[in-house]
Amino acid sequence: MAGAPPYSSRMHPEDTVGKRNRRDTSGICIVNIYAPSGYEKKREREVFYNGEVATLLPTANTGMILAGDFNCVISNADCTGQGKYSKALENLVRGLDLRDASDATPVRTIFTH
Repeated sequence: MAGAPPYSSRMHPEDTVGKRNRRDTSGICIVNIYAPSGYEKKREREVFYNGEVATLLPTANTGMILAGDFNCVISNADCTGQGKYSKALENLVRGLDLRDASDATPVRTIFTH
């Protein structure tokens, strides 16, 4: 695209806990993650959110989109199974004052899993 600003992209294919990448473009940081899945990997997921994801977060006050497959929820009302709640993800979302895109239309009841 002509005139598009340069971007940096950091891919981490060597991750053993989860996958993550980051792209900075037009003053917005886009962070995409794929967290470990399954009840048996709950501890690994918490480590992923507490450590590895933090390395991708912007250090300056900039716009950010955090997207991907989180493989857990921050509210048990958001799932039909058990064992999907993540305190680490909740702390990350609350600490960064992030908003869930599905909350933009609260009259809809949907599950994204």
